[in-house]
Amino acid sequence: ARGQQSEALALFRDVGDFEAMRDLIHAHALEWARQGRAQALSDWIETLPQRMRESDPWLAYWLGRAWIFVEPQRGRPAVERAYEAFRVAGDVRGEALALSALVNSYYFEWATFVPLDRWIPELKRLLRGAGAGNLDSASELRARAALLIALLLRKPEDEDSAACAQRLDELIDVESDLNVRVMAASILLNYINW
Repeated sequence: ARGQQSEALALFRDVGDFEAMRDLIHAHALEWARQGRAQALSDWIETLPQRMRESDPWLAYWLGRAWIFVEPQRGRPAVERAYEAFRVAGDVRGEALALSALVNSYYFEWATFVPLDRWIPELKRLLRGAGAGNLDSASELRARAALLIALLLRKPEDEDSAACAQRLDELIDVESDLNVRVMAASILLNYINW
C-alpha cells in the first residue's frame, strides 16, 4: 500500500492534480507520521503549491507534526501557525491536536519547559470554553494530557490539576489507540507520583 500511495502522489503531482494530492495527504498523514516517514510526508506537503499550503492549516499541522518529535525546532513553527489558524477558524479539534503536539514536543525533548507557560492558558481556554463540548473524546484526551504534563512541569500546585487528572482518567478508558492510552496513563502516573 505504501508504494501505491507514493505512486499515486507522484502521478497526481505530474498531472498537476494538487487537490487530489492534498486529499491523499490528509487521508494518510497520521499513518505516515506514526510510521516515522517524516521526510516523505514533509516532502509531499512541500510539493504542493505555496498558496494551498498557506491556506490549509491541516497541511501546516501535518508538516510540523512530521518533524516535531524528530527535530522539534523544525516542526514547532508550522504547528504554531496551524494552531493560530485553527483558533481563528474555531476548529477546536485542530486546536487540541496542535496544542498537544506542541506541549509534547517540549516534554519529549526534555530541555526547557519555560515555553509551556505560553500554552497553559491556551489549553485552559480551550478546555473550559464553549467549544470544549464540541471536542471528540480522543482530542480532549490529548489536550488534557498536554495540560496536565504542562502543569506538572511548570505549575504543579495549580488548582486545575486535580480536575484535569480526574477527567483524563475517565477518558483513558474510552480511548481505542493503545499508544495514546499508554502516553496518557504515563502522564497520569506522573501526576499521582508527583
